[in-house]
Amino acid sequence: MKIAKVFVNQPLKQIDKPYDYLCPDTVLPGMRVLLTFGKSKTETDGMVVAVRDSTDYQGEIKPILAVIDDAPVLRPYQIKLCLKMARRYCCRFYDGLSHFTAPVKLVKNKTDANLPTIRAYRSSDTFFHLTRTGENAQTKGKVMGRLIEFLKQGDASSAEINRSFGSVSSSLKSLEAKGWVERYNLDIGDPFYPTALPPLPADEPAEDDAYLAATKKKADSGNRLVYLTGDDAAAAFQLMCRIARDTINASGKSLIVVPQIETRRRLCKAFNDCFGRTGAIYSASLSQREKYRVYAGVKNGRIRVVLGNMSALFLPFDRLDDIMIVEPGDESFFSEASPHFRAMEVVRDLATLTGAKTTIYEAAPSAEAYHACHTGQYDVVPLTLKSSGEKPKLVDMKRELRAGNLSVFSRDLTKAMKDALGSGKHVLLIFNRRGYDTYLFCRDCGRAVKCPLCGTVLKVSSDGAVYCPSCGQKQHAPEICPDCGSPRVKAQGLGIEKIEEQLKTRYAHVLRIEGERSLAKRKKLSAYDFEHPTVILGTRALIGYELSDVGLAASILIDIDLNAGKQSDIVTLQTIKRFFNLSAGKKIIQTYIPEHAVNMALSAGSTRDFYSEELDYRRALGYPPFGTLYYVVCFGKNDFQVKKDSVTVYEALRSSGEEKVFKPVFHRRRAGTGDVEYHILIKTNHPDRTADHIRQTLSSSALSRLYAKTTIFVNPPWSV
Repeated sequence: MKIAKVFVNQPLKQIDKPYDYLCPDTVLPGMRVLLTFGKSKTETDGMVVAVRDSTDYQGEIKPILAVIDDAPVLRPYQIKLCLKMARRYCCRFYDGLSHFTAPVKLVKNKTDANLPTIRAYRSSDTFFHLTRTGENAQTKGKVMGRLIEFLKQGDASSAEINRSFGSVSSSLKSLEAKGWVERYNLDIGDPFYPTALPPLPADEPAEDDAYLAATKKKADSGNRLVYLTGDDAAAAFQLMCRIARDTINASGKSLIVVPQIETRRRLCKAFNDCFGRTGAIYSASLSQREKYRVYAGVKNGRIRVVLGNMSALFLPFDRLDDIMIVEPGDESFFSEASPHFRAMEVVRDLATLTGAKTTIYEAAPSAEAYHACHTGQYDVVPLTLKSSGEKPKLVDMKRELRAGNLSVFSRDLTKAMKDALGSGKHVLLIFNRRGYDTYLFCRDCGRAVKCPLCGTVLKVSSDGAVYCPSCGQKQHAPEICPDCGSPRVKAQGLGIEKIEEQLKTRYAHVLRIEGERSLAKRKKLSAYDFEHPTVILGTRALIGYELSDVGLAASILIDIDLNAGKQSDIVTLQTIKRFFNLSAGKKIIQTYIPEHAVNMALSAGSTRDFYSEELDYRRALGYPPFGTLYYVVCFGKNDFQVKKDSVTVYEALRSSGEEKVFKPVFHRRRAGTGDVEYHILIKTNHPDRTADHIRQTLSSSALSRLYAKTTIFVNPPWSV
């Protein structure tokens, strides 16, 4: 027997390492196995990461009880990627592994006593096969004729037929009765699962400068990334699809990653029209059966190009020639669960491990991307604009006040809205402040009413209730000031609900869109049928929806984001640029500070001075791309104990040799759970060394019994 190096599915970081187990010769790296750990007799699962002929361990070596998988569920490069994620983000191996194994998760076996108590998820499909008689058959039925032509391309599952034709069960039964079609069942993961591929569409768009430049740079760039820049996101996606088509025609595999894929219906349709059954759309919101279907298709080579969100990065391609990612700075490309990774970091690692070429598109580059473009790390390809968009117009709201206009809608904006709606176009308005009023203000002591749990200023909803935007605490509006007892408490400020109320007094059709947590609500909004020209008001969540016939896009008050702090400036620039890309017509920015660097960059169309200042600022503070930020987050329900434990962790990190460790500070109280968070910031130019220090420190016996839980963030979006 051989020796398997196995990571065991257990909850403690202190023992998160591979252990030796005796295994049969049939066990391979990437397989999951059944075993017991330590003195426990309870069966659990483990992942084999390596197989050796011998071991240096001198004690008794336990045998593997059973092999769960018939074949490896992870490819060798995926094992390396998972190990790298566990090290970089100081998390358990199984935390990273959950992303890779989501389509083939383990389930309890309750049916077959001869099988292990834990088994891998499997699913079968009903297939339809065109018989020899059916190949030459003639029919007057239009649906049956289309089905016959479809099946001539190869056997098709019922799901594929339903996606292409809708419900056609009666026609299929008629074809079966005639003996033209036969049906059979087959496991989706079976090696004999049909892999017949239809030809790609023959019509090719005319070659343009951007396509020629991108393909040339891809061929000549070595390991450098190709960076697409420009205001036309649709042109960028079309270019990526053409690159993927070229790769498939050369027998390669491609992956296109886009943010918030669940609500981009037109984009998904364009992808399906382009690639047919050679491609698949994948996201974490799919059912378990659909995840497994795509996983199996990618693994057996039937699916050669995938469009998805960041969960698609963990599919088991046998080879990967192209990775293309759209707007890598989008907030949906950051994992809220451990490991807290950013999609772009995984893309870089994946490209290194597989040798894939990488292409990026951003409407406005991040600081890291801008620096990489201007230091020769990225090859820049400007896109040819296909929209008739105008440069944004700055409206100084101080002039509006001096002219006697006290409304939040400037005269320029009011006229532009009238013109757009009059021409049958929609109007998009962005305002990143939720609620009805911004805060409750005491006119005697001058203080704003704050959340009793986390200290955040409370917001006021349209029904008069108050809520905390940080921890979610809701309550009735207090009648007296909690600080001085004065009854002179008044709502102040301006929220998106109040703006909606004002719009409804002026326009017949108004729709408000905020950050909907429910996927069902997001899908409903993305399919919203606008029968009339509509004023669509929203927060930055607007960017996640596909909207057409837009004649005007306007930021009602960009100052809300600009006043959020220096580090939000580049995020504001990216957000507003992407928002303006939704409109091919006019663009307006209302502001009280027109001289601000972001406003100047947006209105002038030149960002050189803005990025130069931003990079100087980051260089001085050691922020990315000139350093790496690690946040050690201590959290729990007991405020006093979490604060005390965070100090203990801080002292231990300083003793580990890290020089730039900053004292713990209160960050927030989590919505839903009510857990309080304290953050310890570490700045470093040696991220691998720092990750090892953090992991060793948190795994030490001195910190193993702390009350507070810990998790690690690396360059989180709210810091960079």
